[in-house]
Amino acid sequence: MPIRSASCRWVNEAALRASWIICATPGFPNLLVNVVAYQVIVESFQATVPSTVLSMTVPPEFVGSLAPGKHQFEVLAIEESGNQTLTEGYFTL
Repeated sequence: MPIRSASCRWVNEAALRASWIICATPGFPNLLVNVVAYQVIVESFQATVPSTVLSMTVPPEFVGSLAPGKHQFEVLAIEESGNQTLTEGYFTL
């Protein structure tokens, strides 16, 4: 399902968890949206997970390589036809 909101939160001082909430009623009335995967992007880090996964931890090694300051992250919902819906946000180191 498409994403209603997404966030990046600190699990501890080195681990960052990206999570997202899906829409309860996707698409236009009477149109089924079949999301097959989500892709998490933080700077140059990218990971694709199955549609059953709604969060993931960004590797501490990657988080440690980021400079202090504001960073953008994105979560894409990938539909079986190949269409994608993007949700973005920011976190600060």
